[in-house]
Amino acid sequence: MRQINFTYDDIHTALASLHRIRYSITATLSFRSLLHIYLSGISHHQAQMLLEEIDKILPDIPRIGISEFPTCFEPKKVSIKFNIIISDDSEFYTFYLPCKRGTEKEAANKLIQSIRSIYNVKALEICSANQEVDTHTFIETIGEEYPDIEIFGSLAKPARITEKGLQKSDDSFCLGQKIYSDGYTVIVYAGKHLEVFLNYIQSWRPIGREMSFKLEEQPLLGASGVCEIDGVPAIDVFLKYLGVPCDENFLRNSWYFPLILTRNDINICLTPIGYRGLTIYYGCRLYEDEHIQFAYCTREEIIDASIEECKKITALGPEALMLIICCNRFAFMGSYEQQEFEHYKACHSEFIYCHSYGEIAYQKKRGGMLNSALVSIVLREANKLQEVQPQSDFFSTPKLRKFSNSTIPLSFIISHFFHQMTLDLEDYQNSLEEKVKEISHENENLSLHIVQTLADTIDAKDRYTNGHSSRVAAYAKEIARRYGYKKKDVDNIYIVGLLHDVGKIGIPDYVINKKSKLTPDEYNAIKEHSVIGAHILNNIKEMPNLATGARWHHERYDGTGYPDGLKERIFLRSQGLLPLLTPMMP
Repeated sequence: MRQINFTYDDIHTALASLHRIRYSITATLSFRSLLHIYLSGISHHQAQMLLEEIDKILPDIPRIGISEFPTCFEPKKVSIKFNIIISDDSEFYTFYLPCKRGTEKEAANKLIQSIRSIYNVKALEICSANQEVDTHTFIETIGEEYPDIEIFGSLAKPARITEKGLQKSDDSFCLGQKIYSDGYTVIVYAGKHLEVFLNYIQSWRPIGREMSFKLEEQPLLGASGVCEIDGVPAIDVFLKYLGVPCDENFLRNSWYFPLILTRNDINICLTPIGYRGLTIYYGCRLYEDEHIQFAYCTREEIIDASIEECKKITALGPEALMLIICCNRFAFMGSYEQQEFEHYKACHSEFIYCHSYGEIAYQKKRGGMLNSALVSIVLREANKLQEVQPQSDFFSTPKLRKFSNSTIPLSFIISHFFHQMTLDLEDYQNSLEEKVKEISHENENLSLHIVQTLADTIDAKDRYTNGHSSRVAAYAKEIARRYGYKKKDVDNIYIVGLLHDVGKIGIPDYVINKKSKLTPDEYNAIKEHSVIGAHILNNIKEMPNLATGARWHHERYDGTGYPDGLKERIFLRSQGLLPLLTPMMP
């Protein structure tokens, strides 16, 4: 396998170079080639003209690409990148999948059906220009069917959301055999000896506490509109905690402290694509049961993570190397990016990179649509006798940096401080939670002790049935346990058992302890204890079943019980054992 990289800053020069690219491919006597095209500062019309020329000079070669986010955020700067991967025995297959919002699973299943006839599928590369579709659902559906293949890709430059509304442009598209503004262009990598190694570098570390958020009901462009964070207008949270005001520089200033959430054990950074009013918009699909934190890192830490990644790449012996870099990460790195690139050039001088709006990295049901990251993809064709290197970790974290002159930069110190402060706060929060659990357990024990004492007092009032409540409670608890009830339900049944006769407090002692046979009036008075008990326990709103258990514990399934003469009644779980137990127990 070989990789050849061509970069131009003028469309006419790029067009003229196509014959040279064709010669590079035919000189290898190989018909197994793949063309990557990354364009920046090129309109839809110019891109169409470029593809038409490619069709004439390089017909039938599978191709994929996107319109990059403009380098250095200079919309007029032209950048045209061609990357050729020439294979010895691997195959590349192109698919285009139309997709609208709500049809992501359908599109994914169509792709699954299409690639079932392809042998030795090792990876999928996905490009998209439609932010309205839920790409995470699309790739997750594929990953469920093919958990052992690598899935990677990129999202083209989206439209912008501003105070003036939605600003669309004609220079956002993905490339395949044609130009597409919606759906997905997919390349299938297949080959018996093909090996693909995917890694996702995300050096941002969460700081501060976790925060809940509220989403806008009808977000623009399919983005997630965060209107509140911890009950505060989202735009105000950045001003309160970071001092970042809502002005024309809001987006750029927020890159230094992006939000971060953890999903499938992967940290995903969230950088805004725009704001309107008090709402901030994010391209990543968010769900309100998740939590977010602020995050921070230094440029030095990102460099360190890349150095460690380059060591792994070199050990793999790459024959082709591709990097997908988030546009806001590039902006954050500034001049440091060239320093970072030098390390990757040492791994493979012909590597290709693109600046995407969002990155796709999915491996073994982890990852998804990401942000603020660098995704590296290593390709090689190993022969049967070649020793296979162990796969690199999907999640790279920087090691503690060592400085040659022992002088630690202030930015690193600040980052380390924030990170350690967050860890300390998390430890403190965990200790508080444990203390709360301990106090709650003590209160539960105290409450149970009070209930037990009350039950003993009630039973002591009736010398004939002394200890009856405790026995009913014990038997009910054991039966519930053996029936597989949850611990909470078992505990509730036990308390209902202890207090089911609490109404005896309202019955005269001479009636309860009468040695001779009760008169009809006295027997009716005895039966009132279930109603009295229900009235007493009805004030305990936290456990409504206490009152129900007290009122119905003398009901019978044949309808001969009291006070309501219920017949064939299905009792609630928390007191349903009592009507069975009470008549049988002394």
